[in-house]
Amino acid sequence: MPRSSRLIIFDLDGVLVDACDWHKDALNEALQEVAGFQISQDDHESTYNGLPTRTKLKMLTDKGLVTEDLHDAVYEAKQRKTIEIIKNTSKKSQEKIDMICRLKEDGYWVACYTNSIRETAELMLESIGVLDHLHALITNQDVEAPKPSPAGYKKLMNRFSVPSDRTIIVEDSIRGLEAAWSTGAQVIKVPMNKDSQPIVSQVNYEFVTSSLDDNFLGHYSDWRHKRIAKLVDLMGGEEWFKDKTVLELGCGYGHIGRYLQSLGATVTFAEGRKEYLDKIKYFSRDDSRVIHIDNEEEWNLDETFDLIIHWGLLYHLKAWKEDLARTIARGKIVSLDTVVYDSDTEYVYHKDELGYDQALLGVGSNPSPVSIENVLDQLGVEYARHDCETMDSNIHEYSWAPGTRKRWHCALRRFWLIKKGEANDV
Repeated sequence: MPRSSRLIIFDLDGVLVDACDWHKDALNEALQEVAGFQISQDDHESTYNGLPTRTKLKMLTDKGLVTEDLHDAVYEAKQRKTIEIIKNTSKKSQEKIDMICRLKEDGYWVACYTNSIRETAELMLESIGVLDHLHALITNQDVEAPKPSPAGYKKLMNRFSVPSDRTIIVEDSIRGLEAAWSTGAQVIKVPMNKDSQPIVSQVNYEFVTSSLDDNFLGHYSDWRHKRIAKLVDLMGGEEWFKDKTVLELGCGYGHIGRYLQSLGATVTFAEGRKEYLDKIKYFSRDDSRVIHIDNEEEWNLDETFDLIIHWGLLYHLKAWKEDLARTIARGKIVSLDTVVYDSDTEYVYHKDELGYDQALLGVGSNPSPVSIENVLDQLGVEYARHDCETMDSNIHEYSWAPGTRKRWHCALRRFWLIKKGEANDV
């Protein structure tokens, strides 16, 4: 597929350059020189790694280890020593040059976002030979808040007009990963050695491209964003999702759930294809809950969710009525999106299906809107159908006039918001 509207953002230290120890050593030399103190290896790994120098100094002052009047002296000494280490240690990396050039040839925007200051970042990138090959560089001096804030990542997405689900971020540190995950982008984690240090040598073209997921991009991306925008509008804005529990059924690789996580929701990712579970775990936050649910079979979770996403799943099921009932039993609110059969009577069209995004059992069900709403009436829930032109995307159509085609077509879709009595905050 063409990737001209995709963006890859690399962190610097521990990703493009094996420089994590350079910053640690430079700061410790500066601290020893100015304040007679050093940060232990354990404290560096657990507390300070990946943070800007000024932030580290403030934390040391809060702990009573370095007085505030020494900050400038330590900072200036640290930057001087960092530059010395870079000039004496860093070498050209043909592998990193080839990786970035090949990604650009593939049509990607390629950028770097780092918590380092611009002077040292540019020096590092120049020393390994990639500075002039990047489309953009953002440093901690270009944003109001450094990582773990996602500000720099979002700034790059806005600059290139690329949405989060078409953005790939390559990160290593805990704070960098927190920043990346909170954008809703696909995140690639740099592998670690037995000492929990990033293996920078493994970050190459083959590693990055083999980690990408392309199955649910292409036409999926714009369509997904239009449906998410409609859902957010129906819920009254992005603020509604903060601290809400969400179950995404038939989640594929978890694009929608990751975006809702970025809004503050606690998301459970559920997928019927077991081979997708590791992909979901790999691309999602470390604390993400990923479970296997075969929606053709009886499933029951102990908890009730504030919202259940049931998009693009129902028409791949034989037992669609049973699954819809199970879903509504476990959700205060259910967002349902499915292909339907165009009929103003109760009718279900069964279709043979094969493919990575098709029916697990090889046969799907395409009920008419009347059939679905009869089931909803029997379940005693409130619902509203939204036949909105704003969700129309590529082949996917929601604004079609009912009763005009009397047939099945994969483009004919309907979107419902279903609420039980206790869902009174929407």
